[in-house]
Amino acid sequence: MAGVFWSSAKALSIFNSGTFLGGLLTYFIGYTASDKTSSYFYRVLLGLGFLLALYTFYQAFILDISRPSGMLANWNTHAALLAMILFPGIITYTLRPTTTIKQLSFWSIMSVLIAFAMGLTLSRGTILIFATVIVCLVILSWQQHISIKYGLFFLSALCIGYLLNGVLVSDSILQRFSAIANSQSIEALGSGRHLLWLPAWEMYLDSPI
Repeated sequence: MAGVFWSSAKALSIFNSGTFLGGLLTYFIGYTASDKTSSYFYRVLLGLGFLLALYTFYQAFILDISRPSGMLANWNTHAALLAMILFPGIITYTLRPTTTIKQLSFWSIMSVLIAFAMGLTLSRGTILIFATVIVCLVILSWQQHISIKYGLFFLSALCIGYLLNGVLVSDSILQRFSAIANSQSIEALGSGRHLLWLPAWEMYLDSPI
């Protein structure tokens, strides 16, 4: 917090401090809340995710924003937030021995909507997020000796969301991923980040930790 007073970009420092304090609040809730309280809290988060997905659609199709970022300043952060809201629920219901058709349908629909919204951000992290979910589902189900048959429904729903994004949107995340995969240029792969990575690597070589 003291860094806010020393920072020359106070608005950014306040935003980062708020994010840090929000993270501490989630840890506090996680360690002190009961199962019932945690369930209510996650329902609120899920409702927030649904509203953010709708707002993403509004930004993309009504305001014609090429890369919607929701209520945040960066589309990558927005896509990550949507993923952090959705995927704990997907993994939780996947690892349950039984679930109802109503719950399965609800989470599948939410997966389609949020996957479509994440695709609208054109963030390459959405593909990485999808791969991370697959790895987590496989590892956790293997450790607990539980079938991932419900997880296949959710993964299929995520695929449908991404495919709908590729069909209904002219500049889709699938097209961007395909262009990057077929490119041999470091500039295309890094989107300009190589201008930061190379000097950072040189700094590390000058003074290794």
